[in-house]
Amino acid sequence: MTYRFAATITLVLWIAGISLSALAAGEPDGTTITASEEKTAASIGDMTVATFGGAYGQALDIAVLKPFADLQNISINLVHHSKNEDTLAALGNDGPKPDVIELDRKAIDAACAAGLLAKRVGAETDPADGGAETQQVSEKKDNADILDGFHHDCGVASLSWSAVTVFNTKRLAKKPPRGLSDLFNLKRVPGKRAFVARPEYLFETLLMADGVRPSKVYETLATEAGVKRALNRLARVARNIVWADTPTEALGLVESGQAVMGQAFNGRVFIDSARGAPIAIVWDGQIQDTNYFAIPANAKDQKQSEDFITFATDATQLANHAQHLAYGPLKRSAIAQLTTHPTLGIELAPYIPTHPKNRKRSLRRDAAWWEANSARLEHALIEWRASEATVKVAPVARKVRKKRYRKRRKKRRRRKY
Repeated sequence: MTYRFAATITLVLWIAGISLSALAAGEPDGTTITASEEKTAASIGDMTVATFGGAYGQALDIAVLKPFADLQNISINLVHHSKNEDTLAALGNDGPKPDVIELDRKAIDAACAAGLLAKRVGAETDPADGGAETQQVSEKKDNADILDGFHHDCGVASLSWSAVTVFNTKRLAKKPPRGLSDLFNLKRVPGKRAFVARPEYLFETLLMADGVRPSKVYETLATEAGVKRALNRLARVARNIVWADTPTEALGLVESGQAVMGQAFNGRVFIDSARGAPIAIVWDGQIQDTNYFAIPANAKDQKQSEDFITFATDATQLANHAQHLAYGPLKRSAIAQLTTHPTLGIELAPYIPTHPKNRKRSLRRDAAWWEANSARLEHALIEWRASEATVKVAPVARKVRKKRYRKRRKKRRRRKY
C-alpha cells in the first residue's frame, strides 16, 4: 500500500468566472497549479483530491487523507488550488478531473448552478430503492448535526474560518473591549484602529456595530443609505485609523501596539497568540467563510468519492482537521470533540468560530453579493478616505453633555468641601 502526496504536481482548474475568494482573502493558503502537468496530476494514485494549499492542506493530509488511504488500502494524490481566478477544476471540459474537490461557498454555488457537480448523496432518494428508508434516516441525522445555514445540494460543509475583531491584551489589560461596538467607541476604548483598506469585511462590521442584524446586513448595504450609515460609523474613529494592505499586516499593527484594536482572520490570530503575541479575539460580529467537499459531475468512481466525503466529514475527522488550525467544524458533534491543540496543549474554545460561545452574533459572508457590489463599495471607501481629513465626528448628544457637566460639577463641589 502506498500513499503519495503530490503538492508539486499541477492541475488547471477552470470554471468560467469563479475564483477562490477565500484564498485571496488570506485563509486558507493556495499553491499555483499549471496546465502542463494536468494529465499527470489526475492519473497518479487510485484517487485524486483537490483542496487548498499551505497549512490547511497539510492538516487535511494528516487528519483525513492518510487515514482514509490506510483504511481503503489505496494511494491518494493531493493537488492544490491556486489563488488565480481561472483555477478551479477542469469540470466543464473533457479533461481529467479530481475525484473530490474542496470549494468555498461562492465557487460551489456557481459550479452547482452550472451542473458541474454531482448532487449530494441523500439529497434526492427514490423511495422504491432498497435501503432508501435507512438512507433517509441517516441523512436526516446528518443534516440535524450540521449547523443551520450551511447545507448545500452539491456538497458537504467541512470547516469554517472568520474575520474577527482583535485587540492588544497588554494595551487594554485594564479595560478590554466588551463587544463589537467598542471597535468604534473611542471614549470607552481609546487608541488606534487597524483596518484593511478594502470594503469587504469592513462594511459588514460597520453595520453590525451600528445595530443592523446580521440577516439584514447585505440588504442594508445594497442601498446608498446603508453605505452612508456604514461610513458614518467609520467616521467616529476617522482620525485613529491605521490603514493596512492585508489582514496579516493589520494584525501585526495590533500585536506591536501601534493599534489597540483591528480586524484579522481567526486562524492567524491563533498562530500568533500561540507564539506569544499579546492578542485576543472579540467574537461579537464575526464574519464566516466556509469550505465544502464536492464531487465533479461524471466522476470516474462516484461511490469511492462519496465514501471519502463521508469519512472526511465524520465528526472525528473534522475535529482532527480543525484542531490543527483552530478552524470551526460545521457539525455540532465535531465541535464537541475539540478540546486542546494536539501538540501545543492550548485550549481551542477561545479560537474556534463555530463554538457555541463564539457564534452568538455572526454573519455568513456572501461572496456572490460582493462579486456584484465590490466595485461600488470600493469607490465609496476611496472617496471617503480622500475626504476623511475633513470628516467631523458627530457632536455628542445634548443629554450626554448635560450628564458630563453634572459629574464635573459634583467633583468640584467635593474638592471644595
